[in-house]
Amino acid sequence: MRCARIEEYLHAYMDGELPPMPRRQVEEHMKACAACRAHVQALWALDATLRAVPLPEASDALTARILAAASEYRAGRAARRPMARWWGGRWKPWALRMAVAAVVLLGLGLGGWLGTHTIEEHRRQKHLAIEAVDDTLDAFADAPAGSLAGAYLALTAETDRRTP
Repeated sequence: MRCARIEEYLHAYMDGELPPMPRRQVEEHMKACAACRAHVQALWALDATLRAVPLPEASDALTARILAAASEYRAGRAARRPMARWWGGRWKPWALRMAVAAVVLLGLGLGGWLGTHTIEEHRRQKHLAIEAVDDTLDAFADAPAGSLAGAYLALTAETDRRTP
């Protein structure tokens, strides 16, 4: 592996996330390449330094603000529940059924329309292609019997006779 390719795998290698084959390739490359080996050692040292830094603890004021915001959020949700009960009561199943029916009808209609137009377009393209081939074959109509063009015309005529 090249050094540039190894750099793509280094973080996964250090986190132990590489499958066995790429892991072996990285290790073999690092045995042969002093620059990549030094780079990995520097990354390990940086990792150890960052893990040694103590995590900051949240202050009591921050904890109180977060808990107050959560309480306000819950209170706001509780205030909105009467509307949710009204919607969820007798109207929700009816509206849901109507929405599903509308989507199904729209999908069927759109699918039928697209399918029809796609088939028509395919038929039109096929007809144009057949006309183009016929026009091309007409250009060879005066070809002598022993020529390459004559042989091609004979072959296509034979194929046309076999094709239903």
